Amino acid sequence: MITRKKPLDFDFPETVPIQKPGWTITTRTYNVITPLWGGGVEANVNDPVTLIRGSSIRGHLRFWWRALRGNSNGSTITAMRKKENSIWGSTKTPSQVKIIVKLINTGTPFQPESILPPTHPRYKRITDPGDMNSKDAYVTFPLRLIRASLTENIQFSVVLEYPDSVKDEVEAALWAWQTFGGIGARTRRGMGAIECIQVDKAPLVLQSANDFQKSISENLEKWIVPGAFPAGVPHISPRLVYKLTGRQNDKTGIEALRNIIEKYKRFRQSRPGRERSHWPEPDLIRACFPGRTFRHPIAHRVCGKAPRAVFGLPLIIHFKEYDNGLQDPEETTIQGVGGIDRLASPLLIRPIHLSSGFAGMAVLLEWDTVNEMDEPYTPPGGLAVVGNHNTVLYNPSTQLTPADASHIEPLKIRGCETNPLLGFLKSIN
Repeated sequence: MITRKKPLDFDFPETVPIQKPGWTITTRTYNVITPLWGGGVEANVNDPVTLIRGSSIRGHLRFWWRALRGNSNGSTITAMRKKENSIWGSTKTPSQVKIIVKLINTGTPFQPESILPPTHPRYKRITDPGDMNSKDAYVTFPLRLIRASLTENIQFSVVLEYPDSVKDEVEAALWAWQTFGGIGARTRRGMGAIECIQVDKAPLVLQSANDFQKSISENLEKWIVPGAFPAGVPHISPRLVYKLTGRQNDKTGIEALRNIIEKYKRFRQSRPGRERSHWPEPDLIRACFPGRTFRHPIAHRVCGKAPRAVFGLPLIIHFKEYDNGLQDPEETTIQGVGGIDRLASPLLIRPIHLSSGFAGMAVLLEWDTVNEMDEPYTPPGGLAVVGNHNTVLYNPSTQLTPADASHIEPLKIRGCETNPLLGFLKSIN
């Protein structure tokens, strides 16, 4: 077993690229407007030296190139991979894009805040970002049982050098990354969100909400080429579905993120009280355990369906423990068939910086299904309710009818919307 060592604490000499004929050199400066969830020698603890790595940025740019330009060499995976590897590199060929990262501000440790006011009898100062009482617990819950540190107020610059032959490919990926993405982990839920503040020493001016949305339309038209994307590849549509929050004057990115995440939490965990969910998944799982007497008898009128699976997998349903002879199910997972236990969410949530302040934004990626019978936003082959010992208990569907939606309150009040992803976007105000 190899023991990893912590990096030495010294400054490396700055590397300055030399302008070559037929090559472009560009420098962009970024603020990280929400806490960075990174890692290094110790997992989930931001590295004190290589806080942001060029290889990590290249990975993000590769993803956003694929999401925006993955159809530019044809509609097959093979064609996409060939062009992708020619630009961003592979195990056999180096990347044509050279990336140098310079930290301008290494940031400060992120201090979590409690949802309880200091006057509350159960109030205590929070130091763990994943604490159940943290204002950010709905995003940082994976940190609940592990040591972690997050960093905020980071600023860095990126120097990119690439041949002019791939200029459009790189600029398209840069635009998508700085508009919709971030750095580090949990960027799909707004952590490590970035804003570009300067391009080649020219400061960028903050836009109004209308101008920001206009720029999205213009860039989609500019960078997306006609043609189908390879099946199964998440991508941005020319008719991108997205929504900004009505509140657009928050003072910080984390405030705007908390605002839109709270809307997401209320929608996804909708319940009339603290006891029963408006969604059908708990009763779907109860139905997989015949012969048990439940604290809450099966009552939902939508049967055999798990619509919230479209928000990403796995979907873990936890039931409260209690006795008195009642036997609610153990914690049960909804995932893909054949051991596909993870599927990244097609829903991106992040803050953006406007001239009026910070606002929240939700963006919907899309992809064509791999198999003809697959349902949208599900893994190839469909879903499985998995119990103890990886036993498959049921294969649910995500597809809802208008009649189904009329029995799911957060969808009913949005015009019986049958797509939960669109239902959430409609709930943003």
